[in-house]
Amino acid sequence: MKTLNRHVAVHVLSAVLLVLAVLLGLFAVALFADELGDAPDNFSMASLLAYIALQLPGLLVANTGFAMLIGCLLGLGVLASQSELTVMRASGVPVLRIVWQVLRPMLLLILVTSLLGEYLVPRIERYASRLRVETAEVEQPFSLIDRDQGMWMRQGNDFLHFNHVTPQGEIFGFARLAFDGQRQLQYAQYASRAEHKPGDKPGWVLQNVRITRFRADAVTTEATPDELFWSSELDPGLLNVVVAEPESMSLRELHYYMGYLEQQGQDSSNFELVFWQKALQPLAMVGLVLVAISFIFGPLRDTTMGYRLFTGVMVGIVFRFSQDLLGPTSLVYGFQPLLAVLAPIAACWLVGFLLLVRTR
Repeated sequence: MKTLNRHVAVHVLSAVLLVLAVLLGLFAVALFADELGDAPDNFSMASLLAYIALQLPGLLVANTGFAMLIGCLLGLGVLASQSELTVMRASGVPVLRIVWQVLRPMLLLILVTSLLGEYLVPRIERYASRLRVETAEVEQPFSLIDRDQGMWMRQGNDFLHFNHVTPQGEIFGFARLAFDGQRQLQYAQYASRAEHKPGDKPGWVLQNVRITRFRADAVTTEATPDELFWSSELDPGLLNVVVAEPESMSLRELHYYMGYLEQQGQDSSNFELVFWQKALQPLAMVGLVLVAISFIFGPLRDTTMGYRLFTGVMVGIVFRFSQDLLGPTSLVYGFQPLLAVLAPIAACWLVGFLLLVRTR
């Protein structure tokens, strides 16, 4: 039985890894073509290739479920076309045992993917972002708010924007818009760079600062010293989370930032949606594997390999489309993001379970 377990695992796992390699190759080529237009301004060729290589782990984590679906269809399809699955069942191997033989290597891959997504990918993607923008940010004018980079956030009556934040506690491109209790803009403060200063009175040392004050009868610009201290409890750890895209955050960072938004009285639904998508991703992967297995024992038992591949691609597209549709719908209509994430996963589990029951 160990030999049989190894035989099934090798066929399925090798097919999944092959599909992953093909997908990553296609994404790498597409990313290279997309970034090539900006390369003369922001990248040398070596930096461009390094940036693309740093994006691959995130793409791997995001597309492993799709690769599992296609890989299981292909790997089991080979066994079915060679009548090996028929021989197994004729020898008394139950369907549930074959399901477990397929699931075991997939669970190991799911574990590796989950650990990568939680601990490694967020750091790698932030380093890639730093590689892409930090050099340009150093040279930017102090008053520029880059619409294509960075993040807005609110603290009390202040609205803050950071073009880029480094893990070492540096901000490039700082903007602060201060409002009063009647939501009237009092002043706008800009700085080309800010450095965090911890201690009993933590804050940030702003450099190249300009302050524009808005009064009822005039708008004035104040001259400031070369450096100005801004007292704030914000720390580099939180800001590194703020400037990252929700999809690039770990579960711990999402939970931390959701708590911060709730303390500030702000809506955290978008981050809650991403949190549940990441937290339930292992269940989604298992559901897609069950669908692939049930298809091989059911409607795709005697079809060609090309038809199985087409079916797997279509099922993967429908699953991804349903996730992308239900997620924003939950934000618009106000129902729980957890329900929007669970619905496609539950559909996969239900379809896989019903088709497998019919084969017993």
